[in-house]
Amino acid sequence: MGRAVVQITLIGLLFALASTLPNKDDWDVYSFHINSTVTSRYATTVITSRVANRMDESKEIEFHVRLPKNAFISKFRMFIDGQVYDGVVKAKEQAQQHTLKLCHVVKVLDLSVL
Repeated sequence: MGRAVVQITLIGLLFALASTLPNKDDWDVYSFHINSTVTSRYATTVITSRVANRMDESKEIEFHVRLPKNAFISKFRMFIDGQVYDGVVKAKEQAQQHTLKLCHVVKVLDLSVL
């Protein structure tokens, strides 16, 4: 009986420790707003997302936005800790080619490591 209690206690302790450790996606989206203004068939949409990283190290976060078929992005800007970062907006085909080139470079780097 005593051994079973010790095992259950240890299992409970492991669960408690596992729940306090940061997992792969341990960031907190604590604010998310979409504001869209339409003028003369042209929509200006501002998406504001505030995310807190709860981990001890820097991590990348991905976000995805669905666009209507004929929509396009004319400007991309991020504000991080008071700094403004302007993104580079490329045509879809140009962006796909750039991504394919990067994938090829990464594959070559992976092969050279072996």
